[in-house]
Amino acid sequence: MTVRRMKTVVQLQVILYQEKRHWIAHCPALELSAVGKTREDVKKEFHKSFKLWVMTVYKKDALSDVLKGLGWKYNQKEVAPPEKEYELPGPGPCISMTENLPIPLQAMA
Repeated sequence: MTVRRMKTVVQLQVILYQEKRHWIAHCPALELSAVGKTREDVKKEFHKSFKLWVMTVYKKDALSDVLKGLGWKYNQKEVAPPEKEYELPGPGPCISMTENLPIPLQAMA
C-alpha cells in the first residue's frame, strides 16, 4: 500500500483585532493565534504559525486526532471545520476575514 500526500484548501474564519499596541489574528476553528504590530504583520505571522502548526501535528502523525478533537470532520476524502458561529472580540477595532488554508490529507492507494 502506498501513502500519497495530498492537500485540500479549506476556507476558515480568521479574526483580526487590536489589543493595546498589537494586533491579534485568531482562527477559532484551529484555536490558533498570532501577534503582530500591524495588520499586515499579524497576517504574515498567522500564516507562519499555521504552517508550523500543520508541519508539527502532521510530522507527529496527529493531524487527524487534533482536528477531530477540535470538532472537524476529517477523513481520506473530506476535511470540514466545525459548523458554529464565533463571536467577535470587542470593543476595539476588529476584522473578520476568510482565509484559504491548505490542510494535508493522506490518501491510500
